Amino acid sequence: MIMRKKFVCMVTAALAFMASAQPFQSIYYPSKLTASTITRVHQRASVLRSADENIHAIVRLCDEADLDRLAADYGVAFNVVTGNLATAVIPMSALVDFAEDPDVENVDAGNSVKAMTDLAREYSHVDALHVGLPDFPRSFTGKGVLIGVIDTGFDFMHPAFRDAGGNSRIVHVWDQSGRNGNTSSMGYGVVFDTPELIRSAAHDVSRDTHGSHVAAIAASSADVYKGMAPESDIVVVATDKSESGIIDALAYLLDYAEKEKKPMAINLSMGTVIGFKDGTDPIASMIDGLLDESGKKCLMAIAAGNEGHRNSTIVTEVVGQGEVINTSFTPPSHMRENVFIGCSTTSAFQVSLSLVGSDGVAFETSISSDASESVSHENITGEKDYSLVTLSPMKDADGLQRGVSINLYAPLKDGQKWNLSVTGAAGKYIACCDYGELDNGSNASTMAATACGKIPISVGAYVSRDKFTNLQGMERSSDWTVGERYPLSGMGPTFDGRDKPDVLAPGAHIISAINNYAASYNVNREDLAYTEVDALIPGRTNYWGAMCGTSMATPVVTGIMALWLQANPRLDFDHVRKLIGSPGSHIDAKTGMESLLAGVELPKCKNTVPYIYNPFTRSIVIIGEGVVCVEVFAVDGTVLKRKNRPVEPVHIPEGAMRIVRITTSTGSHILKI
Repeated sequence: MIMRKKFVCMVTAALAFMASAQPFQSIYYPSKLTASTITRVHQRASVLRSADENIHAIVRLCDEADLDRLAADYGVAFNVVTGNLATAVIPMSALVDFAEDPDVENVDAGNSVKAMTDLAREYSHVDALHVGLPDFPRSFTGKGVLIGVIDTGFDFMHPAFRDAGGNSRIVHVWDQSGRNGNTSSMGYGVVFDTPELIRSAAHDVSRDTHGSHVAAIAASSADVYKGMAPESDIVVVATDKSESGIIDALAYLLDYAEKEKKPMAINLSMGTVIGFKDGTDPIASMIDGLLDESGKKCLMAIAAGNEGHRNSTIVTEVVGQGEVINTSFTPPSHMRENVFIGCSTTSAFQVSLSLVGSDGVAFETSISSDASESVSHENITGEKDYSLVTLSPMKDADGLQRGVSINLYAPLKDGQKWNLSVTGAAGKYIACCDYGELDNGSNASTMAATACGKIPISVGAYVSRDKFTNLQGMERSSDWTVGERYPLSGMGPTFDGRDKPDVLAPGAHIISAINNYAASYNVNREDLAYTEVDALIPGRTNYWGAMCGTSMATPVVTGIMALWLQANPRLDFDHVRKLIGSPGSHIDAKTGMESLLAGVELPKCKNTVPYIYNPFTRSIVIIGEGVVCVEVFAVDGTVLKRKNRPVEPVHIPEGAMRIVRITTSTGSHILKI
């Protein structure tokens, strides 16, 4: 197999390759273009077959870089700049020339980010904060606090997000992928910033439901499956799932909170898995930088990821020169895999990758961490199989070249697998993969790289429910243990030795809002748990369903931080870490609030929710005075129990759904259990 080395215009080459599917060839690019950037161009080319498209990336700039000149020369739009890193929208046609400019150190499109409450309130003791008396001098529901959600798949008019008057509590939306509407201040996507525009838009362009589920856990005001902070205002950024889009979204939310002069708790239940995992990955470093530059006026929670069940990571430390990692892997059925190798020092190391089977080595390649070129191998078997294997040296956020990134797609024959070998000097090394497992890997340090920063609160998940009954009356169950770590929850420590995640919260199974506009393939109907006809919008039926993961645990923490911000709008990250306790503790909103309010006098307010529901005993505990009657109904209206002026806890009979009416001297309150 003869390798032909050549420099080419990357966009032209990618388009030509996709059009003609040439036999095996190797194309070399400047090392300033990372493997993910090269792969992204090929992916775009296969769809567009033209270079008239932009690519979103994080760019590392030289110390004295002239952004105005770069923008004028190459048509690049810079948005967020922290230190030497910037998010940018780059025309594909100018990508190679832009990367080779002396003011540019490297261009990284990054990998696409992944999506990473019924009983959640009770387990986290949030209900006690909603109640107020007698534990607290007033109730805390998030009123006056903003909750910012960076996600995708939002249903703006779901009852989870409506106030008592039927208006959406989502007060501002930036849809990064939208095309019809007012362009955002970032120069792309559309903004909906009035109740009329939000009502008219109804949803973002995504056909997902993840964002609706996440936002409702944090802030739902519906009577059924109420969220953590039901009276907060919600600001939404529907992301384009790029790393640069996440950074732009965070900057946008920080600016909005500053303009509104309100405290904000920000939720990111998405992220990228692989990287240095020590806070120096560009996306983690830029998140830290933005929060630091803002004076840490807003709080932020980030999902730890759902890779804790995979033996996908190797961390090893060696004292001398030699082979430091030798492993193999077989990609999942889609035959795609991303692999990252990093070192704690800048000493160069060599990465060798080979495809082997019963008939020997079918393909092999290698790259050094200090290489001056990236390389992309196409049709690696010599046939037109559309395989693509790309390798590039990687820099951390400080500009130190101490990593290698591999993006690959290749159909495998029976018995074939990939071998990976790393040879280097003394130091600490990490190797991790995105989708499958490394043969001698473990589930330690499987935290998402996005959540390894120094400032935000990283959130893992524990099991709060091991079964539920769906709309078909079928019990959906798991073999998980309630109260224990959710088996998929990403684990620490970070590569630099910090204990993570910072806190665990309820994350499985969590029932929350489902996007009415989601595509059918994004909603498992067997996971739908509750439905009701919309009381305000004719012809609409609303749904709630169960999902699991750190994506669900993170908005529990975000919502609780919003409650704490209501009590103390100046609350900062250091204080939050004291409130949540040692890393890996289960979050406790009540204990945290007690600590926060120690010695602080607050005005008392009327207690409007005079009960606490105990999920362990299925009982309603009446708090305070003024309760006239508690009634329990089946869904068909049959009265199952009635207690006048109850003193003892009221037990709720077993069943798929029970309706409870608590009548007081001034009105009644309905809840669904």
